Amino acid sequence: MIAAGQETTSTLLTNAIAALLAHPEQLEHVRAGRAGWEDVIAETMRTRAAAAYSPMRFAVEDIELDGVLIEKGDPILVSFAAAGLDPEQPR
Repeated sequence: MIAAGQETTSTLLTNAIAALLAHPEQLEHVRAGRAGWEDVIAETMRTRAAAAYSPMRFAVEDIELDGVLIEKGDPILVSFAAAGLDPEQPR
């Protein structure tokens, strides 16, 4: 149990470091104390999900979603990596 979650934690930290190195202006906010590590982790989880997909699920009934018919029994794969990236939705 001690090692549980190690892979997603290390991936999250790697993604956070990579994002800060790719955006030095954001790193400067952290260094200057204008943003905290909690902010870095929250934004990294929103934009670079460590666990990109949920396990495969199957529709239990027919449903229409945004004009697309998903039929009972169809496989469904939810992408956590896409969550929180809709520019039409506030953060």
